[in-house]
Amino acid sequence: MDKIKTTLKVSIPDRDGLTIPLVFKQDAAHKVWVNWGDGSYPETYSYQGLIETSHKYAASGDYIITMEAVDEGYIILGGGYTGGNAVGGSDEAAARMLVEVCIGTDVTGISDYAFRNCENLEKVTFPKTQELSIGAYTFEGCMSLEEIAIPKNISTIERGTFANCSSLRTVYLPSGIYEIESNVFNNCGQLRSINLLGVTNIGKYAFANCRMLREIKLGESCRNIGQGAFQECSCARTINLGHAINIEEDAFYNAKSICELTIPASVDHLGERAFGGCTSLRKIKMEATEPPTLASIRSIEANEGLKITVPIGSEDAYRRDTNWAAFSYAI
Repeated sequence: MDKIKTTLKVSIPDRDGLTIPLVFKQDAAHKVWVNWGDGSYPETYSYQGLIETSHKYAASGDYIITMEAVDEGYIILGGGYTGGNAVGGSDEAAARMLVEVCIGTDVTGISDYAFRNCENLEKVTFPKTQELSIGAYTFEGCMSLEEIAIPKNISTIERGTFANCSSLRTVYLPSGIYEIESNVFNNCGQLRSINLLGVTNIGKYAFANCRMLREIKLGESCRNIGQGAFQECSCARTINLGHAINIEEDAFYNAKSICELTIPASVDHLGERAFGGCTSLRKIKMEATEPPTLASIRSIEANEGLKITVPIGSEDAYRRDTNWAAFSYAI
């Protein structure tokens, strides 16, 4: 693969310029070259480990910072002592100046919080075949980010990575993603759809408050849907639970647009309020001959006109079950 350099586009609004901190790590044996994009002489950093440097721009305007590890070295973006942001460090005003990021082929990792609250970050691109790790809360609060394509080598999206990205509409997940940790897409209010067919575990509140998410489709690999995972997904009308085994507390709480639901035979537990607040739910198809455990009678919203169909010969098993008995009228 041809080498791609890391570029960071910053937009400086102040007439008198602004100092932009830059935070990264490098290995001991090589150097990192940085061109600040304003015609100043490029700088070379050769010391080991964490580097916290900065550059003052003399005038307002758009500048492209270019970073390159020399002689097959590597770069890890962010991870500083003063807040972790790759651009801006602990300076929130400077972090807001970042508008575009292109991750280079010599970047092997992005630290926790590296681009957190970069409110004007609009575009992030990754090399298609890059071996890369992405930390927790890396892009949290990037409110201008509308689209992201996760690198192919990523298997787990760590906690809070895209939380509060309020403009995020489109996410491309590689087929190798098997776990989405807690709060990853929490409060991504513009997210319309996402392919979860290869995902095994969905963590707590992973898609909570994704109010524009219309379709939730899980694949045969799915085993666990965490607490509040799709809580307040009020526009979701279609849900395919795949082969889920455990649906935890509040998993689909207040998903008010769901009208019909099939609960596969693989499910053995429905947590407290798992489908509570689903006020449009009128039809549930149960595929298991033995009723799965209901944490309480509040696991399913007891709507007027609710109908629950069960396999032939299983009616009595459901009606005699401690908590399913409360739904005898609907079975």
